[in-house]
Amino acid sequence: MTVWDEVRDLVDAGDLDKLTARLAGLDDAGRQEVAHELPGHLKSVRRRLDPWEDLGDWAEPMRVAGAGSLGGAAAVATWLNRRDFAISEWETPGDTDALIEVISAREPQWQADLVTRLALRLRNRRSPGAPLVLTLLRRTGAPPPEHDPLVVAWVSDRPSAGRLRTDPLLHTLLPRIFEAQGVGRALREERSSPLSADSWLGALAVLSSEGTVRRETLLDGCVSRFLRGGDTQDLRFFARLHEVLDPTYTEVESRARDYLRLLPAAPGPVAELSLRHLRRLDHLDPDDVTEAMEGLLFRAEGGLVRAGLTWLDQFVRQAPERADGLAPALASALGNEAYAVQERAVRLAVRHARHLTPLGAETLRDRLATLPADLGARLAAAVGGEAGPEEEPEAFTPAVLAVPEPAEPLPEPPGTVAEFANTRWNGDWQSKESRLAAFVRLATEDREGLRTAVAPLVRRASELYGREDWYSTQDWFAAMAAELVSPGADPGPPVEEPPAFDPDAFRRSVADGIGISGPNGERLSFEELPAGMQDSIIRSIMGSGEDEAGPEQPERADAEPGADGPEKDQGPGNLSSDMAAEEGDGAGADGEDPGEDGTEYLISFGWFGRNPFGSRRRTREARSDRLPLKRSVSPPHRFLLRRYAEVLAALKADALPPLLLATPTCPTGHLDPAELLTRLEAVEAAGIEPLPADFQQALLRLPGDAAPEVVARAGRLTSEAGRRAARWLEDGPVEPETGVRWKYTEGTYEYDAGERRPRAASHVRPTPHLRAEPTGLEFVDELFGEVPDRNWGGARRPDGVVARRPAGQP
Repeated sequence: MTVWDEVRDLVDAGDLDKLTARLAGLDDAGRQEVAHELPGHLKSVRRRLDPWEDLGDWAEPMRVAGAGSLGGAAAVATWLNRRDFAISEWETPGDTDALIEVISAREPQWQADLVTRLALRLRNRRSPGAPLVLTLLRRTGAPPPEHDPLVVAWVSDRPSAGRLRTDPLLHTLLPRIFEAQGVGRALREERSSPLSADSWLGALAVLSSEGTVRRETLLDGCVSRFLRGGDTQDLRFFARLHEVLDPTYTEVESRARDYLRLLPAAPGPVAELSLRHLRRLDHLDPDDVTEAMEGLLFRAEGGLVRAGLTWLDQFVRQAPERADGLAPALASALGNEAYAVQERAVRLAVRHARHLTPLGAETLRDRLATLPADLGARLAAAVGGEAGPEEEPEAFTPAVLAVPEPAEPLPEPPGTVAEFANTRWNGDWQSKESRLAAFVRLATEDREGLRTAVAPLVRRASELYGREDWYSTQDWFAAMAAELVSPGADPGPPVEEPPAFDPDAFRRSVADGIGISGPNGERLSFEELPAGMQDSIIRSIMGSGEDEAGPEQPERADAEPGADGPEKDQGPGNLSSDMAAEEGDGAGADGEDPGEDGTEYLISFGWFGRNPFGSRRRTREARSDRLPLKRSVSPPHRFLLRRYAEVLAALKADALPPLLLATPTCPTGHLDPAELLTRLEAVEAAGIEPLPADFQQALLRLPGDAAPEVVARAGRLTSEAGRRAARWLEDGPVEPETGVRWKYTEGTYEYDAGERRPRAASHVRPTPHLRAEPTGLEFVDELFGEVPDRNWGGARRPDGVVARRPAGQP
């Protein structure tokens, strides 16, 4: 067997461990042999694959083989970035460790050349080669090339102060985050309240407080990034970082000219923070202020202009002789489109009119014609001139509304397996309803034929079975197909136990999450604190996390297992009162703590990883299906998923009905009452009870009225479902009460404004309210019950229509 035969067999087997070991032992002749044969083998493998198959396990062994055998760094860089190896967005990037091992066996200079070439091939933050490039840069010590996507890839990894302290790339790449395009957008979702230590904002705050990173580097970087320009999303992270650093008076004073330059044109949040810090200063160059003020008051944002007017008022009070110079800026505010801004500007003009010279007054008189009559009269009384006439209100003529296009008729569900197999299914709700109805009917009429038609969908089964919840109707349909093809293959939902509390790991997390400065400003590690203070900090953090139910929120006995959401963050705001209780006056988060010998330490608290009390949380009980929990998805979407879940359960139990009841007959999503009765009669004749969610959704899809003969016909049904449908048709549909409730947060807990009076409210938000009188139908009542406040599983709109009534219908 040749060297190539050995390597080829290992590549085809996907055995990365043996492959890397074999490549490491090759001599020059062996590497040349493999490098010569590898491209041809790639073509043969490609020919064997079907077009829809994922790259799977073969692409990464091929990449490793090329990295370990090709001679030049340029050839390896080209090989690793071949389109043949490009993975899809939903696929997991390859094994970086194996590539690192074979590349590390090469000469250091060769490695540096390779990593530079690979870095320059990065295109965006999701480039699959980014983890390999960053690892090689750290290992080789090669200088990172000037390449914006490389910086974006670096910041896309979640940081911590502990990891960044030891990152060889920190001092090289950190200054570049203020220059590289794309960094701001990559970090735009970072939050400064609460400040998390595993965010860039939190990590940089800790590193700057302890001196690992110079504050000047960060502040100068933020201001220079503001001056480079960009929209709000580009600059949001840098604005938040600037405010987290909380620049001192001296730091603001030394950058005053830059802040003044930002006032006229920077995005609103940047101009606002610049103005706020400038107003702290006592001595600014009057000419610079006058120029900046004119640009600031010319802006369109009402809130920013009002803040600028307050500053102008303050400035004129301190230096009345500057009133004439500021008259053009005040005139700009008089031309603002917002009445409230114009009124404020008129008020200031009247207040300071006595300080104006005739030239300054003339500047303001030029705006009289553009002001509303009442404001113009007030200004004219102070500076002279004549206000414009009062405008006649413009008569309102309502526009003619366009007639809506009539809805397309619903397609008939496929009648045969051949039609089912040849139908091109779209992602709209009509196609999903048609496919579900056809599946159930054909599974009873021609199960063998349907099994052949849905066999291609079974490729996803193994991936689906590894998931705890199925959030998409597509997932449920694929599972139904898999059950039809391979009955009993589903092992059931996995049950994961929460990790046990590891005291040592938690202590390390705390040590990484705080910054400590000694009495002389020197940086200290957590272990250098007095032992008593270490224990006090640990107890305080643990004490803040034990009561997970929160104040005034006792744990409900009927709470759904596992429905309590993610662990709450342990932030510095939760710790200050506990620290004060432990250490006495003066001890607290982000403050100076007196040690056991009276020595003072500056301690900056961050966030301390996952909840250390995970082992006390309730474990999720084993379930019979993968229906998402109530708080994971919206009630309408969960209602639709339940229909798929019950079809799958009936398929497993060999208890499918001959047809579904809820399939709409109208393009509006409604179900004709007479057709529902026809379907109920067919189910009764088969001696089978309809599926509960299917039946209840059928009722919800009925229009608001039914013909008397249809109601009379319903009264002749004899099954329980038939009698219930008859009562529904006679009584009419559910009339839900709709509204909005206001929620707010205090600390880490959320409350209803109607049930608990706010004290220090933040993050106030409206939540939809939907309820109806109980019907006795379980799933209908759940649908019109409490709407989940949060959506831990990701927001989803329903994959179909639950219930709909045309406008004007009762």
